[in-house]
Amino acid sequence: MSRLIFSQLEIDDQATFSAAAKTLTGITVEGLEISKEANTVEIEDGQILNESFTGSFTIRSVNTTFSDSTNVLDYTTYISSNGTVPSKCSLKLVGANGSDSLFLSGVYLMGHKDFSNGRTEIVLMATKADTNQDVIDTTAQS
Repeated sequence: MSRLIFSQLEIDDQATFSAAAKTLTGITVEGLEISKEANTVEIEDGQILNESFTGSFTIRSVNTTFSDSTNVLDYTTYISSNGTVPSKCSLKLVGANGSDSLFLSGVYLMGHKDFSNGRTEIVLMATKADTNQDVIDTTAQS
């Protein structure tokens, strides 16, 4: 069994990745798997259908700023820290030491500061809903 280790997170527009993508280093991705939960609906004859699936995972970072010195929680276009719904974005989890990277599009990011480890950390909860369980879009070599 292998483990994926990521060196950084890149956040950009939902459609494309560009040189303007925000980069956050010093990250850990919590959990060994990305959880998926079914969002169900009941139709008129009492049947329950899985309408879509929601996948989420948590990213923690000891860095509170992006590589361009912008505060992470001030990037309100794609990160919500006050409960409002942010714009969807694309994420790239860059694999460490040449290992695989993960690309996700159509992701909502919620963020907050956490002090439980005796230091200030940024916690980002990434959530994506899809009708056919495609939470991770692609993987590729870094």
